[in-house]
Amino acid sequence: MRELLPTTTVTTTVTDAQGEEVYRYVDHVQDDRIPLFEGMVAVEVVEPIAEAKEETAEIRGLRLADAELLHTSVLVDLGYVERKINRGMKLLSDKPEDALAQLVLAQTQGIRFAVNKEDDPLVSAQHALQLAERMVKQERFEAAKANLQIAKNHLVLYRGLIAESESDKVRQLEQDITKLQGEIKKEGAAGDIRGFWDRVASWFVREPGEAAATNR
Repeated sequence: MRELLPTTTVTTTVTDAQGEEVYRYVDHVQDDRIPLFEGMVAVEVVEPIAEAKEETAEIRGLRLADAELLHTSVLVDLGYVERKINRGMKLLSDKPEDALAQLVLAQTQGIRFAVNKEDDPLVSAQHALQLAERMVKQERFEAAKANLQIAKNHLVLYRGLIAESESDKVRQLEQDITKLQGEIKKEGAAGDIRGFWDRVASWFVREPGEAAATNR
């Protein structure tokens, strides 16, 4: 598993007043909290957008009414598990019961179940974007614009929860969504919304040291 994980090289250098290097230290850093499982359980409530007529009502699409997140993950602390396995290997010949105890610790203490509800605004924004994408594909543009507005509202809420230094990327996405609302019927709008969804997905909180999955 160690061989599969990416390694980041961090180089620290110190120079004197003349700019000459007087100290250099190279460290290789590797995230070692490995997600064995990641899942998202969410409750999504939608409501119809209807246009009242004389005797009937035409459904013009669906709009997100509410969404609640329950994000779960199972993480293995690779460093802790490695230490317990190595200790167990040393005890195996003379003290097999103690070796077994080390393996039990690796299993019970090295694997942790985590639940995170701190990303609620992002999940609500994602669900609204997902619904907006679907409405565009069905050419229900009014409903798509309504869901884009809901996504923006949740992004504003999220922006108020994070540091100012991190808020520019959120503000930029809000502006991009506003622009698309005015061009909702253009070709490729659904793909643009999918791109918005991917940007939001990259902002979810991860555990310190947790390795992130990548397609690259």
